[in-house]
Amino acid sequence: GDRLECKFLTLTGNVYDRFTIEKFGPSHMEPEPASSFQARSTGNTNNIFIYPNPVNDGTSVLLQLDSESEVALEIFDIVGRKYGASSMHLQAGSHELPLPVPSSRLAPGTYLLSAVYGGVRTVHAFVVQ
Repeated sequence: GDRLECKFLTLTGNVYDRFTIEKFGPSHMEPEPASSFQARSTGNTNNIFIYPNPVNDGTSVLLQLDSESEVALEIFDIVGRKYGASSMHLQAGSHELPLPVPSSRLAPGTYLLSAVYGGVRTVHAFVVQ
């Protein structure tokens, strides 16, 4: 389907974190426009986009903040291995940020960008070819 329920587990099998990946937009395998990826959270209008996707070294994380916020970005593979992180304090408004790890340092595959800002965590899938 268009929805994948995921869990990050500890080595002992306990649930460390849960998230859902949903497919928005066309169902074919061509790169999708950034507008097809949107943070879904209750009570705020913050938006985050990864463009282009599949990614390249010019890929940006586009973030729109309602208010000043600490922002933390982390990249994980689909089994939960962390590949990189960055954090910063940003003012309200539009921001264009690099991925925490250049895509040239990632093997081909599907990765997850975890973004924490405004008290909300969102997870967005992206592809490295």
